[in-house]
Amino acid sequence: MKKSIIAAIFVFMALALSSPDIYAYHPGDDGPDGKDFMDKKGPPREDIFKDLNLTAEQKRMLDENKNKHKEEMKSAFDAMRSKEDLLRNELQKQNMDVNKVTQINNELKQMHADMQDRRLAGILEVRRILSPDQFKKFTEKMEKRAEQRHKK
Repeated sequence: MKKSIIAAIFVFMALALSSPDIYAYHPGDDGPDGKDFMDKKGPPREDIFKDLNLTAEQKRMLDENKNKHKEEMKSAFDAMRSKEDLLRNELQKQNMDVNKVTQINNELKQMHADMQDRRLAGILEVRRILSPDQFKKFTEKMEKRAEQRHKK
């Protein structure tokens, strides 16, 4: 019974690690043309913000928020990538330690949860910076941008 549980965990982890999401581009990665992947997600920021009638202070605050968020996300993705490598290496060992694999997997799940928290904090900060009308226009533009990205 114990061997079948270990085998099932190994198969599950192997399938999970073969998922294309793990090998997807992350912030800071260079795409095939050598440009930062984060800068290729759609129209320039200026196009998204041009109809919002932002004040100079709002522009400054949004830039600060973007730079802070981008750095935090890059650090988080780098840490996750390292943890994923550690998990892959542990799964490849002849005498795999199931407890260690489970611990690494739990740490990865926590890292994903922390990234979601960071994402929400960034959205809440944008909402705080913009007026309700500006935020509504902004979210509509972001939804259109996401639709365009998914059509490609």
